[in-house]
Amino acid sequence: MAQMKIGWDSEITNYNSGTFLEFPVNPRLVDMSMDSQRNIKEIPYSRFHLLMDKGGLKPKSVVLNGYFYGSNKNTLINTLNKYIYGRDSNNSGLLRFYYTSNKFFYCFGQGMKQTMVGERTNFTDYVANLVSPITFIYSDTLKSASMTISDDSTHDFKTSTTSGDDFKNDGSAPSHILEYTITNSSGGTITKVEISDESGLEGNKITWEGNLLNGKVLKIYLFKVVDDIFKKLYYTNDGVFDGDRDFDGKEPPFIPAETTNPVFSVKLTGNAGNTTVNMKWRDAYWW
Repeated sequence: MAQMKIGWDSEITNYNSGTFLEFPVNPRLVDMSMDSQRNIKEIPYSRFHLLMDKGGLKPKSVVLNGYFYGSNKNTLINTLNKYIYGRDSNNSGLLRFYYTSNKFFYCFGQGMKQTMVGERTNFTDYVANLVSPITFIYSDTLKSASMTISDDSTHDFKTSTTSGDDFKNDGSAPSHILEYTITNSSGGTITKVEISDESGLEGNKITWEGNLLNGKVLKIYLFKVVDDIFKKLYYTNDGVFDGDRDFDGKEPPFIPAETTNPVFSVKLTGNAGNTTVNMKWRDAYWW
């Protein structure tokens, strides 16, 4: 098994490139717990009861149980504590925990427990608690696809209309688009951007309204951690923060798992020429 790693998301490109704590001995136990938000309401004196279920998931809870040893054990335990309790240079506590060389999940440190045992003077035992606001596990490979749109009608975004990686999710769980980039080279002003995960702007949809001028770039991030606040759908227009908005459906657009030819749709109101729409995502897994 590959060595497990943990580090700030902002300082990591992939498993082989970034600043990490690499566990010299992998944790003996990695206990991951994921629960649904299904709620059953009991009806008194009845044989039938109410079930409320919209497919929601509670935050993933992860417990690492392991040890450090040797002359640098104190350095290692302090580095792990830094990631559990600290912040990166952007004042964000968002971490990546790699439990294999090609899969990780986003998480935050929740707590640490250190146990000192008299017979194990050369060892430092620990229990580290992590929590993930995004319950899925992601592939280490970032995928990207683009298309150029020359008018303001609705267009299908799919493998046959895009360049780059095939527009599909080879994982086992829904994969939400992590980042959208709209580059306006049309000569006009785009006043509205609509993107959904079905044809014809149906399904889960995000909508941005404003003024995207010629030569400017709109970026939409699935999430950003700003001043320790986890913000969903974070927007920047020409590199300047442009608000964080909710989505139009119950969740942001996602690529279903194991679907051969998923189709998104895009509409750019006011687009008068060539504007490039790029989407980035990762294959997603339950475990």
